[in-house]
Amino acid sequence: MMALFGVAALVVAEAVRQRTAIAPRYAFAAALIGLVSHPFGDLFTGTPPAMLYPVDVSLVAHRLPLAPDPTLHLLAAFGVELAVVWSAVAVFCSLVGLRPSFEPRATLGAGYAASVFLIPAPTLDLSYPFVFSVLAVGSLGVLPRLRLRSSSPVAVPDRTTALVTGLAAVTVAWTAYGVAYLLF
Repeated sequence: MMALFGVAALVVAEAVRQRTAIAPRYAFAAALIGLVSHPFGDLFTGTPPAMLYPVDVSLVAHRLPLAPDPTLHLLAAFGVELAVVWSAVAVFCSLVGLRPSFEPRATLGAGYAASVFLIPAPTLDLSYPFVFSVLAVGSLGVLPRLRLRSSSPVAVPDRTTALVTGLAAVTVAWTAYGVAYLLF
């Protein structure tokens, strides 16, 4: 299985080489870092990984709690994931020389705070309603922007702006939900 992931990293590096100005070794290094670091996410959200597989030795026996409350634990784990994605966007933009921007409508994600009254408090055992609905907020990034005073009434954001706007909307929604959860 690891060989398959290694081959996938090589394929990604080759695709990046053909379609961007990023050196393949940087893309391969990023893919390799993602592959090697991926099991550590399970320390917070799943069963701790068998780090020394096939040797039957457990380095960490239990999930590492980020907060005593199960909902706050899930929100903290989601925050760690958001931080990783923001870091990846920053590194990518730095490598290709982009200055990312987002549209102000990302702040509409704050309305997600109302979902604290609509969906059950999320935990690792019941995370899907929260995760899927908060990620749906990211669609704000790809929706066309209506212009009221322009020759073109609809403006479609470029890919980077759409990605950053969607990610910002999800981040605002996550923050708003966390605040609402703590207050109510």
